[in-house]
Amino acid sequence: MKRFRLLALLAVMTLVLSACATQQATPTAAPTPTPKPEATPMGQVAQPPTPVSTPTPVPTPTMPVVTGEFVLAFAPNRIAVIDPKEARVVKDIPTNQTEAEYIEARFDSKERLLFVVDRANAQILVIDTEKLEAVKTIDVGQRPVHIYNPFKKDEIWVHADGEGTWYVIDGKTLEVTARVAKPFANPGHGKLLYHKDLGTKAYVTDVNNTTITVIDLEQKSVIKTFELCEGKPGTHYAVYSTVTKRAYFECFGIGKTAIVDPTTDTVLGYLEGSGSTKILEKEKLLLIMQKRNNQLTIVDLAQQETVKGTIPIEGGPDQIYVVKQDGKLLGFVTTTLTPEVVIVDLDAMKVVKRVAAGDIERPEGARTLHRIGDIGHDYFYTPASADGVVAIIDIKRQTLHAAVPVAKGVRTVVAKHDH
Repeated sequence: MKRFRLLALLAVMTLVLSACATQQATPTAAPTPTPKPEATPMGQVAQPPTPVSTPTPVPTPTMPVVTGEFVLAFAPNRIAVIDPKEARVVKDIPTNQTEAEYIEARFDSKERLLFVVDRANAQILVIDTEKLEAVKTIDVGQRPVHIYNPFKKDEIWVHADGEGTWYVIDGKTLEVTARVAKPFANPGHGKLLYHKDLGTKAYVTDVNNTTITVIDLEQKSVIKTFELCEGKPGTHYAVYSTVTKRAYFECFGIGKTAIVDPTTDTVLGYLEGSGSTKILEKEKLLLIMQKRNNQLTIVDLAQQETVKGTIPIEGGPDQIYVVKQDGKLLGFVTTTLTPEVVIVDLDAMKVVKRVAAGDIERPEGARTLHRIGDIGHDYFYTPASADGVVAIIDIKRQTLHAAVPVAKGVRTVVAKHDH
């Protein structure tokens, strides 16, 4: 009996000492950074850096996963958080989906919640970017692609291509509150154009039609439709200029860009060339990326919409992301036929450099190919879906900083500065 009491007493003392020890702060060893890759020769695929066997640090309320800017990278079976300076994945965000197709994303007004389109599952995944966790999935219509937050009023608009319908989500309750359908029989993929100059009026494009749908963002209803593109479908990219007070719509069927007066919704004329468009308000420029012609057209809006010049860009140029660096206006152009990002000087109107960034997947029979990116403070980011990496390009040095392994099929990246 005495021996039993002695053993019991020792067990109690052991438990007390263990509890005290776990309450003491235990210093965490700093993770070993992944070595930066050597410079990759232009024209070659950027190879992933050698993986380091250091375990991923576990986040706690007092130890953020990453400080400063970070990147969310979306692959079919993985959502990775990347520290761009250390060039490595520091955390994975688990979801209920094992095979998703993340296409596009949009922040709420406070840039805390990120709404991500999952086309494969016809859902919107909501991610809390402070807690770095998925908080909800929202069902929408079939084949959703483009997503918007007009005027950052926490109303998320998602276009379901399979129905030609907009699903409106309340950014606070995370519930679908309205649906706005295009008023014709064979609706297709489309974008939304809105601007403060237009008030609550907005335009919707459609790749299957020559018809532009005019909607009221506040009333969630169709106002009217009007025709353009000389009777040949379809319409896709659309922008508005405060310089000319005009809207510009891509008419890829005729290879032109329509000029529209938004006060009367009438076509005023056409610019030669079509493709993805971007307005540079301060510079009073309209950029038209002509993928089929392998060139970027620069239109001077202050000079009666005259063409200022063109920049030849080989490799199927897709999207352009513009920054001001050392007094120069630089564009980072993603390409779909070559494993590179092309850097252009928009002032000198010439290609400055081609930077290896990894290659994308090109599915057999695909009608269109796209490669997106995102601009941060110091880096430009773009996914390479075929190589399964995210390329990080140093904006100032204009060189490949790193190619971070994520997973095959990674095709969407979002940069965020940790507040």
